[in-house]
Amino acid sequence: MLESAQKLKKLREKYGYTQEQLADFLQVSQSSYSRLETGEGKLNLEQIDKLAEAYEMDIVSFLHYLTDDKRFNVNHSGDNNNTDNEINSNNSNYAENITINNQYSLSKEERELYQKQIEKLETEIAFLREMLKDKLK
Repeated sequence: MLESAQKLKKLREKYGYTQEQLADFLQVSQSSYSRLETGEGKLNLEQIDKLAEAYEMDIVSFLHYLTDDKRFNVNHSGDNNNTDNEINSNNSNYAENITINNQYSLSKEERELYQKQIEKLETEIAFLREMLKDKLK
């Protein structure tokens, strides 16, 4: 069993989910989900996003957990009034060659989709922060 597959199983058990529950959430069969935990299956970008959501993590933190990839660096500000997170990549060309444990590679189209999703979420976050600031005044 691959290390990332083992971590996926440990995370599921830690949160108390069954394979069937996560399979339903990912809209796949239980046997397909089981193959992810044995390393026989591969996660696609949408599944990574949904699993990160299920475990209340952002995608970068979820990928970092699965891969222990130090190229993902998430810095949280020590200022309690500042909720901004900086996400840095130590290798600017890394986005061109994202590979998770040499098993899951993202195509150019998937990377572009991922980038669009990030931009959309950043816009939503900025909007919600402004709304929150207005309500706190």
